[in-house]
Amino acid sequence: MKTKPSSQQQIDEGSTTMCTRNWTLSLVMLVLLAFSGNAQSFELTPDDMIERYYHPSGQCAGEAAQAGCIADVFGLEDGSSLSLLYRSDFGGSDSGELASSYTTTFFPEAGDPYNAYIRWEGPDLISCPECYLVVKDGNTNPNYYFYAFEVGDWDGMETISLLGFWEETRGAISHVSIYGGKPVGVPEPGPLALLGIGLLAMTMAARRRRNN
Repeated sequence: MKTKPSSQQQIDEGSTTMCTRNWTLSLVMLVLLAFSGNAQSFELTPDDMIERYYHPSGQCAGEAAQAGCIADVFGLEDGSSLSLLYRSDFGGSDSGELASSYTTTFFPEAGDPYNAYIRWEGPDLISCPECYLVVKDGNTNPNYYFYAFEVGDWDGMETISLLGFWEETRGAISHVSIYGGKPVGVPEPGPLALLGIGLLAMTMAARRRRNN
């Protein structure tokens, strides 16, 4: 015959159950915090960037030439170490080493866009700070805006919101490009996995105590 648990045992079991629930809630909150950071937006306007005018006939046309313009703007030795990681053309397609990991929405979608939103889709991401953003127009002066990412600016997963480019002129965003080093994979969430294993072990131990 199974012995009825004493009042103290019931109290202990209640405390264990409450502790398990608290750990579960903490794990859920930790996971939410870990992924909520990816939904943030990194905003840039023309005032945040360096403006330049390069001859529309092709001074910065093409991957190598545009990398050379980046080197010219930021005083780099040359642009040979820079790779085109991502480019999106308004009304066209995406290109670059990470064309499948990012997508860009232009606004307005019809007419002359003055906003653009670069979103990470995964799995690979751009690793900065050796990254450079280019926003291009057609023939308007200035027809280029450049930005050099610094440490902590952008984690590769935040949405880049480009706001108000050529909004008050006859220009429009024709394409956006990101140059830099090699892409990296998203690290596995090791600490979260270990915490989950520990929580599972605590739950199983609590159940064994209740059954004894």
